[in-house]
Amino acid sequence: DEEEKAALSRRAGKLAIMLKSPRRMAAVSNDIAEHFTNHVMPKKMKGMVVVYDREACVQMYYLLGEKLGFDAVEVVMNVDQAPVKVEEGGKKDKLNKDWLKWHDELELPVKQVD
Repeated sequence: DEEEKAALSRRAGKLAIMLKSPRRMAAVSNDIAEHFTNHVMPKKMKGMVVVYDREACVQMYYLLGEKLGFDAVEVVMNVDQAPVKVEEGGKKDKLNKDWLKWHDELELPVKQVD
């Protein structure tokens, strides 16, 4: 039903705003950096952080990079929702505008992996 879809969409929008608020993201990144520094690094282990969406992923990358050093932070995200284009010779290749923006405009250290 359309009314239920609209209500769900409004709630999801409010959730996204709350989860990605700069103040909350800064507090979460502080907690992550402190935990990583005190508990994970001394044991020579790795950590993983999962965030709400791609925008939050980019925000968290910069926040943690500033705290831990950008050599200690890596982003892994699925960008498989890209439209498929056919190259010369019939080979299928994926073109993702977000990936191009992250790589070219924002100069994020993203790699394209098949």
